[in-house]
Parts: sequence; C-alpha cells; structure tokens
Amino acid sequence: MVELNANWVKTNAEGYRDMADKLMSEDDHQALVFEWARANAAKWPELEVLHAVPNGGKRCVATAARLKRTGTLAGVCDIHLPVPRGQYASLWIELKAGKNRPTKEQLWFIGKMNGYGNLAAVAYGHREAIGMIEDCLRGSKIG
Repeated sequence: MVELNANWVKTNAEGYRDMADKLMSEDDHQALVFEWARANAAKWPELEVLHAVPNGGKRCVATAARLKRTGTLAGVCDIHLPVPRGQYASLWIELKAGKNRPTKEQLWFIGKMNGYGNLAAVAYGHREAIGMIEDCLRGSKIG
C-alpha cells in the first residue's frame, strides 16, 4: 500500500543532491522528470499518462483572463499521474526548484487533493519527484 511519508512535504531544499541540482530551473527539473518517464514507459506503462499541467508562468492580462474564464485554476500541481495505487486515486506533484516554496494556493490544492483521496505533495527537484513516482508505481511507502 502507498503511504504518505512526512518527508514529502519539506520546508527547505534538503532534497537536492548537489549544487548543480540546486541551480537548475524548475522547467529543467520538470523536463528531466519527463525524459525519465519516457525512458521508463516500457517498464511502467502507466507513465504514458503522466502529464504536466501548464498552469504557471507570466502572461499578459488578456491571456490570464481568458485562461481563468475557461477553467484554469490557480495552485494546481505541476505533475499528475492519474493512476490509482493502494488507497489513492492518483498522484499529484508540485515541483519546486532552488529556494522556491509552495504558494498558499498550491498548498490549498494539495490539501484538497489529499482530502479527496489522492496523494499530493511537494518535490524539491527532479530526483525527489522521480523517487515519488517510482515509489507510487511500486506501491511502496513514499519518501
């Protein structure tokens, strides 16, 4: 059974292995997660449905208004694996890089997802995110 491990929701960037990881952008970390997923889809076919949620970024006022009008929700996690494991309906990962921390909207979304039977957490860097995905797919304790 997959269990939420307290180490998943960290308050600092202890998940980084070295300075190079710490200096990478969030986009770079996320790209590495998806490169890993593509390389491991034969082992875990569930990775074929792993996807990113393009929710963040700087936008002009008109684009932001259109996105909000068409259903974009602030705080949605960056990565979603819509595959049930154990008692959880799916896995949501909010990916952070450097000294970035989750916003109040992201923490709200993570809390809602956990409350609705999903497993949602913050990962600091690609290595931690990949570890969470692997643990989830194995059905083992996360973290």
